[in-house]
Amino acid sequence: MPHAVRRRGRPLAIGAAALSAAAALVTAGVVALMSGGDGKGPAPDAMPTATLHAGAIGDVRTADPCKLLDATSLGRFGDTELDPDYGELDRCDVLVLSDGGDELAGVEVNFSSAAREFDGGVAVRRAGDVEVASMTRDGDDCERYIATADRRGIVVIGSRRDAGAPDPCALADAATDYAVTVLDRGPVPRRSSS
Repeated sequence: MPHAVRRRGRPLAIGAAALSAAAALVTAGVVALMSGGDGKGPAPDAMPTATLHAGAIGDVRTADPCKLLDATSLGRFGDTELDPDYGELDRCDVLVLSDGGDELAGVEVNFSSAAREFDGGVAVRRAGDVEVASMTRDGDDCERYIATADRRGIVVIGSRRDAGAPDPCALADAATDYAVTVLDRGPVPRRSSS
């Protein structure tokens, strides 16, 4: 007579408990990843653009730094040209050109992955949902820093090639003012899909 097969319920219960614990850990990991690990809400890259607040960068892979610059608004400095290919994906430039088409000066916008802190020696002002820090001029370069609503930054650098070119701080200020106006209306606009 064949022996009755006895099933042990205990290992099955332990296996089910282990699977439940693993599922809980995975869920906790996903929640931590979405919250940026700090429990303060979804990480900027995980948030859909529609849920981003004014002044936020969001996903830098889809954010368009060229939407923070306007060649026309910098026209008072001379002939200007928007150059989206001058740098990396997270950078855009407006060039100020001579009558012959040579670059006299320019302003660039770059995304920064982390917000910076400034001491009392740097002038910082609040503008809507962002803060703007104005560093002192360093030779032919002048930097402005926009601390965004999603704890990142946008670096604006005005520069000139020679002494007769426009003032780099005036360029940086004009470009920063335009960028702040865009950020006051919403997050950094996205790149076109085409």
